[in-house]
Amino acid sequence: MIGRGHRVVPDRPLPLLANEAESAVQAYLAESDLSIHAFGRHYGVIPEGSEKSLAALQNDLASEHSKHTGLPRVIWIPDDVTPEDERQEHLLHELKTVPECHRNAEIIVNTFQALKPILLEKLAPVELPAIPESEREPQSRPRRIYLICDPKDEEAIEPLEDYLFEQGFDLCLPDFEADEAEAAQAHRDNLRDCDAVIIFYGAARHSWVDVKLRNILKMSGYGREDELAFNAIYIAPPFDRRKERYRTHSAEIIRQEVEFDPSRLHSLISRLKNPIA
Repeated sequence: MIGRGHRVVPDRPLPLLANEAESAVQAYLAESDLSIHAFGRHYGVIPEGSEKSLAALQNDLASEHSKHTGLPRVIWIPDDVTPEDERQEHLLHELKTVPECHRNAEIIVNTFQALKPILLEKLAPVELPAIPESEREPQSRPRRIYLICDPKDEEAIEPLEDYLFEQGFDLCLPDFEADEAEAAQAHRDNLRDCDAVIIFYGAARHSWVDVKLRNILKMSGYGREDELAFNAIYIAPPFDRRKERYRTHSAEIIRQEVEFDPSRLHSLISRLKNPIA
């Protein structure tokens, strides 16, 4: 999956304290488009403070998350698995028979070779119908910039937001008040309809930026036909060594110093105001 351009999480060992593991898994689920649960012959590690293995705990959390968001899931049990103990035998039976355990999940009891094409199909971009010409907005409308930020940066983006508006652009931002499903739909709509994207990299994590960049690469699957005027990452305080070294070939980089400096945006704004025919 990594070789095909997908980001795979967890990308580090999960904590061995139950409450910390739950928080980590819930954060990963919020970033995911698909959850895959592999179960073998061993019951696995049981985090401190839990009576369930990490694998069982992750499945429970994904099932509950999927209940509210519709996250698609795959449960894979190799067809030659023989459980090592009663706990794993009971878990495999529950996965197949208890609806809450396999909510929104396709259960695959087969070889790894049989599993691969199923995953590739589920991870393929969703092709949405193009918007008819008659329903498209007139070209005379103000150019629109989708300013993506983490809720923690809602106040920090205000100087950038105000400046772009003063330059004559309409702005759309994430819907921080909506539930996960509504926010995800609004995000897709904004990516489909905007003329340019700026990802504000302030207090958010590096992995959050990677997820938003990956969303931009999937825009055609949201019904978008034309290319963006630009997509850029606006790197703002607080700084650390990783942020100072941040580089990507998938977006343009704008680096803010301590104070907001509009001159760093002049090139992008000129391109948006004067698109090449």
